[in-house]
Amino acid sequence: MPVRAVLVCIAALFFAAFTVYMEGPGLMRDMQLRNAALVPAHDLKVEEASCTSHWWILSNCTISYTQPRARERESIHVSVFGTLGGERFQLMRAPDNRTVTTDVVVAKFTNRVTTMVFLLAAFATIGFFAFRRVIA
Repeated sequence: MPVRAVLVCIAALFFAAFTVYMEGPGLMRDMQLRNAALVPAHDLKVEEASCTSHWWILSNCTISYTQPRARERESIHVSVFGTLGGERFQLMRAPDNRTVTTDVVVAKFTNRVTTMVFLLAAFATIGFFAFRRVIA
């Protein structure tokens, strides 16, 4: 049994699970909010916003914010194809007044779904061919 193929299989499974863990909840939240009447959340304070671009192909962004009278930070994580560098965002609140997202995150919803599907398909393909080498 080739050790390298087993390690590649485990890594593909790990990265696929990590992608679902990081992107899944945000995509489900924004799927419910994509047609909602969002309003600007002026009472929220942005603590930190950072984006990392990987070869101008994939960008990962995190926006951390706090609510008034709350001490812990909450964050929104986004992965998209292309770059988000220089784009200005605004925190938006859903009509239920509990759910928070941003205007850019909702506008890039289709891009985010495509990114997640592509990454999961890539990890599944890598895992499939590594698994074939393990059982061969």
